[in-house]
Amino acid sequence: MFAAILELVRANLATGIGTALVILLFAAACLSIRREKKAGKHSCSCGGGCSGCPNHCLCHAQTQQKQAEPRT
Repeated sequence: MFAAILELVRANLATGIGTALVILLFAAACLSIRREKKAGKHSCSCGGGCSGCPNHCLCHAQTQQKQAEPRT
């Protein structure tokens, strides 16, 4: 039985290594995005010119809401 399992592993070793590599790359990308978000960096690649960006309302929605609130 052990020999059958070992043969199965040998036959699919390349697939396993490729799958492990893809999983590691995905995890590294997720961790990088998480660190950038915690550091306060924006994830969009608009180059910092928010006035011309079509998604500027998504990046700065909280700031716009704070400015719209009446001051007491």
